[in-house]
Amino acid sequence: MKTNGVSNSNLFTLHNAGHSPHINSSREVNDVFYFIQDNMDPFFHDITVCNDILADGNIFRLKNQNSSNVTWQAAGGLILENSGNEVTIAWFSNAPEHIVRASGTIRGAGFTYEMNVK
Repeated sequence: MKTNGVSNSNLFTLHNAGHSPHINSSREVNDVFYFIQDNMDPFFHDITVCNDILADGNIFRLKNQNSSNVTWQAAGGLILENSGNEVTIAWFSNAPEHIVRASGTIRGAGFTYEMNVK
């Protein structure tokens, strides 16, 4: 994984555990199952869905450019331009809050992100 650019990957080995170390002799999940689950869920979420909204003045873009079906919302503002992974927003000066939200899919997984704009 690290050779392929996934720097946050780790290899955990279980000595003499066989192919199903997460199942005990009664065919029930054991502590190893929960260890795998607790480490795999965030890992795969980060490499498949990881997305952030990046701000450059009034232009907001998704960090992951592989996003699709992207929908933007601007609470306290008006979207002036929308090019899928990037929007330009004009903010209302009297709005109680300024929040930009993006939702969509990346490799079939859904995401929703929001950013409070100061």
